Amino acid sequence: LTAFKAVIDDPNGFSLTPKAKFFTGQLLQKGGKFAEALPLFEEVANNAGNPAELRGNAALGAASTAARAERFDLADKYLNFLLTTPGLESFRADAQIVLMKQAFDRKQYKEVIVIYQKNLVKAEDEKEAARLMIAARAFMELKRPLDAQPLFRQIESLVPPENSLAFDAAYYRLHTFFQIEGRHVPDQVDAFLQIYRKTRPADDPRIHTAMLIKAETLYSINDAAGAAKVFSEINANAIAESNRAGLFYKRGWCLADTGDLQGAIRSLSDFITNYP
Repeated sequence: LTAFKAVIDDPNGFSLTPKAKFFTGQLLQKGGKFAEALPLFEEVANNAGNPAELRGNAALGAASTAARAERFDLADKYLNFLLTTPGLESFRADAQIVLMKQAFDRKQYKEVIVIYQKNLVKAEDEKEAARLMIAARAFMELKRPLDAQPLFRQIESLVPPENSLAFDAAYYRLHTFFQIEGRHVPDQVDAFLQIYRKTRPADDPRIHTAMLIKAETLYSINDAAGAAKVFSEINANAIAESNRAGLFYKRGWCLADTGDLQGAIRSLSDFITNYP
């Protein structure tokens, strides 16, 4: 900060002043000094004489700083500035993604879809996958699994399986199948586990939740034997607390139906003890 201030204060360093102000803004932002960082980003972004790349990065800095300071209208102003200002086309994909994420974080899911459907410049590879993920999850929140499902498929095609976005997309896609129709869920879960189980921790919550989805589906279509096998593999401590009561209860009845009376007693006892 001291070095950049020396550049800003140097009357002979005029050509380097905008960059120094931008980098100063970045350091202040990292230090949580949003009120000090914001005017520096704004000054650099609004000066049409600055290079386009510097203006674009400064506008992104202004938007993120304003958002972290909970000045969301100002954040949206600079993101829309990036979407509409000639010469800043290379920043439009980034701006759209940030606008969508901010609307999603505010639970404005319909607004997320409006921004997504403006068909602005698409990003590439992982960045495009991130854009699609926000839109797909907004569709899920709006109870529109049919719209979300193809976006999750696109994400899986854009990034390799070891990428966390691919894993998330595959996991959420299971939920869309579960919401739309049950008969394909077991096969979808098997495909998901075949790809991801060997590379994830043994107690990964989403792996065990996927198995829970499969077990519940099998039990609902009267395949108690198949469901009992899957239920027995699920680690109750690995799934969300909100799902454990259902696991203990349904697993208990399923094991009872298939003749595993000791297993049924243990599971139903866990249910009674933990959820009286």
